[in-house]
Amino acid sequence: MSDTPSTPPTTDTPQDMGGVIPSDPYLRKDAIMPTLSDDALERIQRYGVTRQVAKGEVLFDVGDQQTQFIALLSGQLVIESDQCEGTTEIVRHHRGHFSGEIDMFSNRRALVRGICCEAGEMVFLDRASFRRFLAAHADLSEIIMRAFILRRTGLIYHSQGDIVLVGNKDGARLLPLKLFLTRNGHPHRYVDPAQEPEMTQQLYDHFGLTADDLPVVVYHNEEVLKQPTPRELADLLGLSKLSGERDIFDVAVVGIGPAGLASAVNAAAEGLSVVAIEGMAPGGQAGTSSKIENYPAFPTGISGQALGGRMLLQAQKFGTEVLTPREIKRLDCDQYPYVLEMEDGEAIKAKSVVVATGAKWRRLGLEKETAFEALGVYYGATAVEAAMCDGQEVAIIGGGNSAGQAAIFMAGRSKHVHILVRRDGLAETMSDYLIKRIDAHPRITLHPNTEVAALEGESRLDGMTWRCRKTKTETQRDIRHLFVMIGAVPNTDWLGDCVLTDEKGFVITGGDLPTPHLVSETWHVNRLPYIGETSQPGVFAVGDVRSGSVKRVASAVGEGAISAQFLYKVVNPLGQ
Repeated sequence: MSDTPSTPPTTDTPQDMGGVIPSDPYLRKDAIMPTLSDDALERIQRYGVTRQVAKGEVLFDVGDQQTQFIALLSGQLVIESDQCEGTTEIVRHHRGHFSGEIDMFSNRRALVRGICCEAGEMVFLDRASFRRFLAAHADLSEIIMRAFILRRTGLIYHSQGDIVLVGNKDGARLLPLKLFLTRNGHPHRYVDPAQEPEMTQQLYDHFGLTADDLPVVVYHNEEVLKQPTPRELADLLGLSKLSGERDIFDVAVVGIGPAGLASAVNAAAEGLSVVAIEGMAPGGQAGTSSKIENYPAFPTGISGQALGGRMLLQAQKFGTEVLTPREIKRLDCDQYPYVLEMEDGEAIKAKSVVVATGAKWRRLGLEKETAFEALGVYYGATAVEAAMCDGQEVAIIGGGNSAGQAAIFMAGRSKHVHILVRRDGLAETMSDYLIKRIDAHPRITLHPNTEVAALEGESRLDGMTWRCRKTKTETQRDIRHLFVMIGAVPNTDWLGDCVLTDEKGFVITGGDLPTPHLVSETWHVNRLPYIGETSQPGVFAVGDVRSGSVKRVASAVGEGAISAQFLYKVVNPLGQ
């Protein structure tokens, strides 16, 4: 067998944790399968356990958690993936090679199987030892991290995962599952019954399924979930549970958009124990952006999902534990450490809290809007939604940068894009570079002074009527896809009265607090609040959820990074 990973066909659009992969990652053999030097292998041996491995020994299997990092001194290790058509060999490792991909930094279940196919000597590092090794050897860390990222993107590119998702393309229950898997960078194969009737029937026959069971998730060719929720899927994959290594965290970050992720990265890099809790997927609202072109260091732009995925990996590399999709229902600030109560009754204790829950899109408030969610009405424009609109007309309501980015992205795949705005134009609310691009695009039409008057359809959106605010003239169009991006409201209900908020519900911080000093006998505090700190000592707010924030990704990242140095100051005195 060749060392080059196998390349079975895929029916999904290749995604690099959010951005389209331009070429097959498996073709980058030197980067994805580097051969470590004898010196590198000797350094690895100092951190692990070296032992003889027999031929046929299964070193890790699909579904295992907390798998070890393995470096080969001799022998061979074959990596396999279970597909609908059977077991596929992905690659064979030889001396100087190493196992693993980015799940080495999380509590997720293993996607593949590792079997010794030629007896030899191998080095095994548990998760803690592996992190210590990476921290001490930056040169090898770079080689290993690059390989891990390429291996994950290769698994995504070739749909070589542990999940088969079966469902009708326009089904309301399918979209949340596809979004969850895609935005969390989880390799999976999607089977559309209309496009693959034979494969669908084989799955029906094998697992005793019918069309009424869709959407269906098949895990490891063995376990089946019928019409699961994203949370049920996360439980299956190991994304929603902690590793159980600690009872109290130094920092709990609630929300892992750009601000929360930046806070987690920098706090964990300072040696603080960090847990990050997210309701859907990394990237937050920015994660639904098809391309961010004004973020520093990315002159050609980067998708919000790809940016979020990279930041998440950084946070996990430094030891951040991540829970998703989990929601915090209440912050108990009457006891210390703080207690964060989750939706299912579980709780997390933390010495400090970072509120990074951002904001959620406002709704139109029209009849049928809720019923049509994911059935023609969307609140994000990622590749998953775009695939549902190929060759069709779409409408986008909103005049901010997110709406502009969505319009340009959708125009590349749709028949035509209509932008509806209540103002006279876009100049007051959208960046100039986006306005120029919209003006020049032949498949985008701007409708100023326009609002949506009605949504039409029975089981899904089949048409809509919009109204000119000046002339009151109404226009009916058979448009089946509407993207709503009309501003946002803060996600702060879960905070109760723990912190002060402004009249709109955004959290007040730092010098904007009405009382200049934080005084608390309970927390033994009498000082000026730190930058980003709320009226509650040790609780910070960063990003869009903060009152007066700039509502830009770069500024959100800056706020999150700044919070880390103050978190360190808060945690140590309070923890004594």
